[in-house]
Amino acid sequence: MAHKPEATSSPSPPIVNNIIHGNVGTLQTGASANAIVVRPDPFFDKPSESQPPRDSASHALGIATIDYVYLPRFVSAIGPDASGLADPRITDVSHLRDLGLFLARVLLTVERLLPQLRVDETMRDAVFTKGDELRGKTVLFEGQFRTKNMPDVSTWEDRDWRSWNPSQHAEKAPHIYLRKGLRTVRIMVDPRYLTTTSAHARFLSASGGRAHVGGVGIVTSVSDAGDLAVITPLVMGVPTP
Repeated sequence: MAHKPEATSSPSPPIVNNIIHGNVGTLQTGASANAIVVRPDPFFDKPSESQPPRDSASHALGIATIDYVYLPRFVSAIGPDASGLADPRITDVSHLRDLGLFLARVLLTVERLLPQLRVDETMRDAVFTKGDELRGKTVLFEGQFRTKNMPDVSTWEDRDWRSWNPSQHAEKAPHIYLRKGLRTVRIMVDPRYLTTTSAHARFLSASGGRAHVGGVGIVTSVSDAGDLAVITPLVMGVPTP
């Protein structure tokens, strides 16, 4: 009897490897070859709170699409309940879009954790009217922002992402800004934490220079003259009507 050669499996595509890495899912063989089965994950599959607190970001802030999540500061602001977002499956990638399909689970987790993010100023205009007392506060913002210094990352490779070092000078670093009255609000943007290609296009200066943005962030500084407030965003996106 002739010897029957053993079947060999072809390597999984990189995007599949991102999903099945660790205990997130398994790759089936046989009749359902290449089907991804996602097993429940104790962190990423926790149920959402049914009624967020009235002083939470998710209660006051309506975002139809999450375009940006600054994960290091978001995890720090939430605390131990967000520790799962420090998973190597997330931290080892050079930018969020490199997560592939796993990014969807990350964003759902961010939405679940938002109710725990308390806002100090629930009025969207607070960043335009308050003074130095805003420093260190978590605030909401929304408006038609202009963009500045946003790099075109459409041709970047992994080494380009990993070598990215945004300028420490706020005027030269990528940011969006909005002038209202005597105050300019500047919101810093790190392109590594943009979630989709379309999100980057909305923020890219060459695409028109304007973006309707809503979000929540931490006020890092207010100028002595009161004409400039700088915000480090935690979550930004397209506001709901």
